[in-house]
Amino acid sequence: MRPARSTLISGATIFLSAFLLFWIQPLIAKRILPWFGGATAVWVTCLLFFQVVLLAGYCYAHALSRATARVQGIVHAVALAAGIVLLHYGLLAARQPPETRDPILGILLLLGSLIGLPYFLLSATTPLVSSWYARIEDAGMPYRLYALSNFASLVALIAFPSLLEPHIGVGSQLQLWSIAFSLFAALCAWLSLAAARPGAVSSASGAAVVDDAPPPRARDWALWLSLAACGSAMLLAVTNHLIQNVAAIPFLWVLPLTLYLLTFIIAFERERWYRPLVGLVLAAIALNAMSWGLTGISNRGAIREGVPLYAAGLFCCCLFCHGELSWRKPSKQYLTGFYLAVSLGGALGAGFVSVAAPHVFNSFYEFPVTMLACAALALVVNWKAGRLRVVLALAAFGVVAWYGVDRFLTLHYSSRVMVRNFYGGLRVDDIDLDDGSLGRELVNGTINHGVQYQDPIRRRRPISYYGQLTGIGWALRTKKFQHPEGIRVGVIGLGTGTIAAYGGPGDRYRFYEINPLVEGIARGWFTFLADSGARISVTLGDGRISLAHSPPAQFDVLAVDAFSSDSIPVHLLTREAAQVYRRELDYDGVLALHISNANLDLRPVAAAVAAAMGARAWLFETDPDPSRELFATSWVLIGGEEEAAKWRGAGATLLTPRSGFRPWTDDYSNLFEVLK
Repeated sequence: MRPARSTLISGATIFLSAFLLFWIQPLIAKRILPWFGGATAVWVTCLLFFQVVLLAGYCYAHALSRATARVQGIVHAVALAAGIVLLHYGLLAARQPPETRDPILGILLLLGSLIGLPYFLLSATTPLVSSWYARIEDAGMPYRLYALSNFASLVALIAFPSLLEPHIGVGSQLQLWSIAFSLFAALCAWLSLAAARPGAVSSASGAAVVDDAPPPRARDWALWLSLAACGSAMLLAVTNHLIQNVAAIPFLWVLPLTLYLLTFIIAFERERWYRPLVGLVLAAIALNAMSWGLTGISNRGAIREGVPLYAAGLFCCCLFCHGELSWRKPSKQYLTGFYLAVSLGGALGAGFVSVAAPHVFNSFYEFPVTMLACAALALVVNWKAGRLRVVLALAAFGVVAWYGVDRFLTLHYSSRVMVRNFYGGLRVDDIDLDDGSLGRELVNGTINHGVQYQDPIRRRRPISYYGQLTGIGWALRTKKFQHPEGIRVGVIGLGTGTIAAYGGPGDRYRFYEINPLVEGIARGWFTFLADSGARISVTLGDGRISLAHSPPAQFDVLAVDAFSSDSIPVHLLTREAAQVYRRELDYDGVLALHISNANLDLRPVAAAVAAAMGARAWLFETDPDPSRELFATSWVLIGGEEEAAKWRGAGATLLTPRSGFRPWTDDYSNLFEVLK
C-alpha cells in the first residue's frame, strides 16, 4: 500500500473511530441516567468505564502489534464482526436493569453488556492503526494521528449538544450510531486485511521497524503515568464539581471533556504549539484561581462565575500535563507502550475520583487533592529546569496547599456530620440564624436542603422553602381543610423531612428518597419526622420507579421536591413521569413541584407536565424573609379547575405552555432552553 494512500485511509479510520467513541459517551450516559435516579455520579462512573475500556483496548493493541501482520489482520477482522453482532444484542435491546445495592458496579456491568465490545474495538483503533501506519516505508512519525483522533473526538463532543441532542431523540441516535459503527467496522477490517497482504509493510514478518533510540527509563514510565493520571483526575474532579453544583446535564459533561481533548490536540499536533514555561505559568495561575474558587464562589454564581473559572483552570492544568507528556514521548518503536502508559494513567486518575474518593473521603476532597498533585508534578518536572520555573512551581504548590486544601478542609471540619456515597456528599451544620437563635441545616454541595430551629418551642415550625404561604403550604393546608379526618401525602425527596411538620392526626405521609444516607440524617439530626402528628413512612429508592412499581396510592397531595438540588433528575419532569403522577393522585389530588433553582428556569417544563396530565399549573412565588428564616421559593401546583379559584385568590399566577417549547420525554430533554 502506498504511503499517501495509507495516510488517507488510516486517517479516515481513526477519525471515524474517535468520533464514534465520543458520540456514544454522552449519549449512553444520558440513556442510563434515569435508571439510576439522575445522580450526578452516573457520568463520572461512565467516564471511569470509558477510561478502563480504553486501557483494555490499548493493551489489546500493544499485544496484537507484536504478532505478524497476517495474524493481526485476521484477529482484528474477526473481533470487528463479533462487535457488530453483539452490538445489536446489547445496545439496541437495552432495558432498564433491576436496582442494585452498589450503583457503581451496576453501571459498570450495564455498560459492559451494552457497549463493552464495540467500545473496546473503537478504543484499540488509534494505537493499532498507528502501528500499522508506522511500519510503512517513509511513513514518518505517527503521533499526528493521535492529534487527529482527539480532533475527531472534539468534533463529536461539540456536535452532540449543539446538533444531535436538540433535534434527535436518544433512541434514534442509538440506531444511527449502530449503523455508523457497522460502517467503521467494515472500513477497519479492510484496512487490517490490506495491511496484512505481502509487501504492504516494510518487514516481511510484519514486525515494527526498529531504530536506535534508547528504551524508556523507569523515570519516563513514572512520569507518563503520573502526568496522564493527573490530567484524567483533574477532568473528573472538575466535572464532578460542576455537575454537583449546577446540574447533571450533557453540556456540563461535554464542556470539560472537550477542553481535555483540546489540550491533547495542541500538545501532540505540533511540538512548537506547547512551550514548558508558558504551560507552567498558565498552570500556576489556574491552580491559584481554582483554589480561591473552592471557597469564594457561591451557588448563585455557579454558572456565571464557576463554569468559566473551572473550565479555564481545567484547560490550563491539562495543557501542562499533556504538553509535558508530548515533550517526553518516545520514538515510534515504543509507540504502543507509550499509548498504554497514557491510557493506564488515565484509568488510574479516573479510578481515584470515581471509585476510591467516595469510599475514602467523606466530602469532595479529591478536587483540592488533585490540584495539589498537579502543583507537585509541576515542581518535579521543572526541578532542574532553571530558577524561574522552580520558583513558579514552588509558588503554585504553596498557594494550593494553603489556600485550596487548608481552607477547604477548615471549612468542612466545622460540620457536625459529613458523609458521602454514590449520590453525593451531605453535611450537617449548626448555624446562627438572623434572629440570634441557633439553627441546624442540611447541605448537599452548596445547596441548602432544609433548616430547623433548635429551640424546642419553634422546632416544629416549617421554614426555609416550606413556609405556610408557599405553594406546598397552601396545598397541604387546603387539603387538610377539605379532609379533616386525614389526608394522604406523598413526597419525592426527604431532605430534613420539613414537610412532615404539616402532618396531623389521621394523616399519612410517605417519603421517597433515593439516597439511603438521608433518612439516617433526617431521623438522627432533625426532629421533623419524630415531631409530626402524621403516620410517617420512608421508601428508599428512586421516587418515580418506586411509584410505578407499587399500587396506586391515591394521594391527596404528591410533592416532588427534587429540583432545588445540585443535580436535576430530568426523568421526574417528563411526559412519562406525568402519567405516573396522574395515576398516583386521587381524583381531586394536587401535584406540587418545587422548582426553586439558582440556575434553571423550570416553569415551562412544569407547564408541559401539567398539559400532559390534562390539568393546569399555578405558580406560587414567595419572597425571602430572613427574620422568619424563609427562603425565596417557587412552587408549582397542578390540579383541576375546582382548585383554580383558591389558588388565584392566594396570589398564584397561571402558567401557560411556552410557545415553541418541546415537552420533555424519556427520549428527549434539553436543559439549554431553561438556563437562566
